[in-house]
Amino acid sequence: MKVFTFAILLVIVSLASVLGHHAAVAGQAGVPLAQMVPAAAAYPGSEFQPDDPHGSTSAEPTEDHSMEASANYGRHPPYPPHSITATPGNKQVTLSWTPDSHTGEAPITEYVFSARIEGDTQFSDHTTVRAPATSHTLTGLEAGTPYEFVIAAVNQWGRGAASDQVTATPMGPPGEPQNLTATTYSDRILLDWDAPDSDGGIPLGGYTILKEATYVMAYHVNASITSYEFKNLIAGTTYGFVVTAWNDAGFGSSAEVTVTTKATPPGPVKNLKAKATGSSGTVNLEWDAPDSDGGTAITNYIIYGRIGEVNPFSTLGVVSGDTTSHTISNLHNNVPYQFIVMAKNDSGTGSDSNIASATPRQYQSPQPR
Repeated sequence: MKVFTFAILLVIVSLASVLGHHAAVAGQAGVPLAQMVPAAAAYPGSEFQPDDPHGSTSAEPTEDHSMEASANYGRHPPYPPHSITATPGNKQVTLSWTPDSHTGEAPITEYVFSARIEGDTQFSDHTTVRAPATSHTLTGLEAGTPYEFVIAAVNQWGRGAASDQVTATPMGPPGEPQNLTATTYSDRILLDWDAPDSDGGIPLGGYTILKEATYVMAYHVNASITSYEFKNLIAGTTYGFVVTAWNDAGFGSSAEVTVTTKATPPGPVKNLKAKATGSSGTVNLEWDAPDSDGGTAITNYIIYGRIGEVNPFSTLGVVSGDTTSHTISNLHNNVPYQFIVMAKNDSGTGSDSNIASATPRQYQSPQPR
C-alpha cells in the first residue's frame, strides 16, 4: 500500500512539471520583439550626433512604442561619406568622396558641404548638391587662405553626421607687392619693393612695372628681382609707377608710387648775339632759352662781360627768366667786349652760353658841308 501511494505521488509531480513548462512557452509567445533583443539593437542609428559618425545606439524603446521600433528597425540618416579628397583651384576647392554603404534603408538625396577657415571653431554650411554626385566644386573662396571642409549625407530620415574633415588652400592671383619705394635722381629713378604677403598658393611668375608720364610702357622682371631702375628721364618731371605681381592664376593687386625727378640747373643759353647800337657805350644782346630748364622754371638770366679776350668775366646785369634780350650801357666806346649769358633756376646756375663780341661806338652824324 505504501509503495502504491509513493508511485502515485511521483506521477503527480511529473505531470505538474510538464504542465508548468507548456505554460511558460505559451506565455512567452505574447512577448513583444523589442523585449526579446538587446535595447541597443532596437534603434540602431536612431539619433546621430556630430561627434559620433555612426550615430548613437543608446536609445531605449518604451513599451508603448515596441511595435514602431520593430517597424523602423534599420531606418536612420546615412552614415557620412569617406575617402574625401580636396583639390585646390583658382579661388575654389573641388571635393570628391565615396558614399557609405549604410544609407538607413533609404537612398541618399543630397550632400551638405560645410566649411570654416582653419583655426575657427564653427563650421558654416556652404552649399548642397544632389545625389548621386560624388564630387563638387566650392567657389568664392579666398585665395591663399587654408579652409577645412566636412560633408554630410541626407536621406528621407534626415541629415547624417559630418565626415572627417579635410583641409585645402584655394589658389589665386598673388597679393600686392609690399613696401614699394622710389629713389629719385635728376635723370633716373630706382624702384624697390618686397614680395607680396601671399603668392596665392601658386609660385610667383614675376612682376610687371608700368611707367606713366605722357605715355604708358610696361616692363617685366622675373620673380627673383625686386627692383628696377628707369634711366634717361627728364629732370623735374613727375612719373607714376605701378608694380604688379603675377602667377599662373593671373595678376594680383598693384602697388603704386608717384615721384618727381630732381631738378638740375638749366642747360646753356643758345645763340647769343651782341651788336653795338650806335649809341654811345651801348651793346644790345639777344639769345634763345636753353633746351632744358633743368626740370623747374628759369628764374633769371645773368649777363657777364669783359674787355678783350683774357680778362675775367664780371656781372653786367640780371634779367627775369621770361626775357631773352637786354641792352648793356655805360661801356667804353671803341673798346672790344665779350659777353656770355647764363640761365638760373631754383637748383642753380647753368653753364656758359657761347661768347658774343661787340665794340660800342658813338654814331657820328654827317657834318654839314
